[in-house]
This record gives sequence, C-alpha cells and structure tokens, in this order.
Amino acid sequence: MSVIRALATDMAIRVGALAPIAEMLFELCNLSPWPALERAKLVIDVAGARLQLRPELAEVVSDQPLITIPLAPMVARLREQLLAASDSREQASLLFPPMPINAAASARGGRP
Repeated sequence: MSVIRALATDMAIRVGALAPIAEMLFELCNLSPWPALERAKLVIDVAGARLQLRPELAEVVSDQPLITIPLAPMVARLREQLLAASDSREQASLLFPPMPINAAASARGGRP
C-alpha cells in the first residue's frame, strides 16, 4: 500500500493506471520477507505492466521508461509505525484470582 501511495501521491500517477500491476505488486510484497524488501528496490514498468524486485545496488538497464522505488525507507517507516502502535506493556494481570482444579479434571486437560 505504501508503494501505491508513493506512486499516486508523490508521483501523481492515477490509481487507475496502476490497476494492471496492483495484484502483482501486492503478491510480490506479501511473498517477500521484510529483510529482503529492506535491501531491495522495486522496478516498475507501468506501460508494460511488469514489476521486478531487484537488489538495492543492482543496475537496471532498459530502453523503456521505468520507475524505481527504493523500499528501505518504506519498510523502515512501516516498522516504526508498527512498533509505535504496539503496547510496550506486557499482558495485563488477570483481574480474577487463579482457581485450583482437582486431580481428575487436571488429568482430562483441565475440563470438569
């Protein structure tokens, strides 16, 4: 979603123009682990409806116009947002006291 936002907002590409690559883009990002995405760039051929996930420092040669998006800043931003949204407290204490169970219930996995 961050890639779509960058293309639509930062580069003023109509969202409708991204429809042919949208499914491929989501699949590519969902199948790739974050550390791999963090060290990669996305190479987009909008006219040819093609995507490539390339190593960050790999050279890209083409005779067609391409859009290259480094993914490290996006992954870092997403990681920061997720960490900020997570609650740093451990699981809250139970509001009720523990109850003893009898040996027979314990043998059945705790069921009475």
